[in-house]
This record gives sequence, structure tokens and C-alpha cells, in this order.
Amino acid sequence: MIMTRAKKRSKRTDAKDYEIVRKSIVRKPIAYLLGVPVKILFRVRFEGLENIPDEPFFLMANHRSMLDLISIQHMLPRWVHWIAKKSLFEISVIGWFVRQLGAIPLERNQKDLLTVRTVLKLAREGCSIGIFPQGTRVKEEDLEDVLPHGNTANLAAHTKLPIVPVAFAKPWKIFRQQRVIIGEPFCIPEPEDKNNRKEAYNKIMYDIMRNIFRLADIDWNPELDADIEDSA
Repeated sequence: MIMTRAKKRSKRTDAKDYEIVRKSIVRKPIAYLLGVPVKILFRVRFEGLENIPDEPFFLMANHRSMLDLISIQHMLPRWVHWIAKKSLFEISVIGWFVRQLGAIPLERNQKDLLTVRTVLKLAREGCSIGIFPQGTRVKEEDLEDVLPHGNTANLAAHTKLPIVPVAFAKPWKIFRQQRVIIGEPFCIPEPEDKNNRKEAYNKIMYDIMRNIFRLADIDWNPELDADIEDSA
């Protein structure tokens, strides 16, 4: 038993990337079966769908609820591989479910090089990626207390995919209209300060997040923390 566990740990250490399910017969039916009722019950209104490019893209959005992902996936022309916290994959039924959806595991409390390699590999294969840069669901009263991770901008820049910003305008409440606003795609510029790349990407990610909230007419302007915690 000890040797088996050691071998498993060694295998994970030696792996170049995570094994991601590229295709699944259940994912599109699941997206529709969940997405359409959410659209009806929460009166979801999509704005800017014409901004979604036909080619692969990197979607970034604020995160209010699990309904964020459920509401938008079936509206996208391409399947999006969402980056999700690794602990979800360790729950038996939920783990199987998120794997079938092609999610990418992320160890949130440390640099996860496997996630970086996996994202870059998927991007090279022509896949679209999705992430919530704040890293967790954020309540209305905490919007300015949860900052995005600068390494998210770094990772997105290295995929060379256009960034599609998405804003979920309000907290989710049944029968109250929710607006989902898709902004125009853009590319992340190369940091001007080559000697302080971490701080530069922190600033870039901060500006991206501010513009995401601006899509929903939300003034998001917290103080930029130069020591934002690193993530993959």
C-alpha cells in the first residue's frame, strides 16, 4: 500500500499536464438541461453575444454563483474548459461530473505548474479556456475585498488567445432579471516594465477586472495590492 501511494505521488510529480476530457457525449445535453431553466427562472438577458469570436478565446468573468457558469456555457459557440479548484475533483460524483465537462484542476494555495502546462497545451490544440480571476465566489458586499491574481493575466497572455470579458451584473435572485454582458475581445499587452513582471501583471489583471465590472456599470476601484498572492 505504501509503495502504491508513493508510485501515485511520483506519477503526479512526473506528469507534464493534467489529463483533460476533450469530448463527452453528456456535456452539451447537460449544458442545455441546466442552462435553459436558469435562463427562464432568472430572466437572464445576454448582451454582446456578437462579441464572442469564432476562434478559440480566453474568457474572464466576475464570479457571483455557480449559476454564472451554468447560465453562459450553452450560449457559447465553443465549449469552454473552465479552470476549477482541485478539491472538486476529489469528490466522487462531483469529480466525475466536472471531469466530463472538461474542467481543468487548479491547486489554489500554491503554484500549479501542471495547470499552466495543461492550459497552454489546450490553447495550442485550439480549445477555449474560462476562468474567474478572483478565484472564488464573491458576495456583493465583498466585491472590492477580493482581488484577482496577477498570474491569471500572465497565463492568459502566454496562451496568445483573445480575452473575452464577461460581467454578471447582479446577485442571482429567482425571477429577478440577470444581465450577462459580454465585452469586446482584446489582447493582453506585453508588460512595459520587464524587471517587475509580477507587479506589471498584477496591474494588468487589476485593469481587466475593473473593466469587467465597468461592463455592468459597477465602479470597482479597490487599492491595488502589489503582493497579490501568486497562483497558476
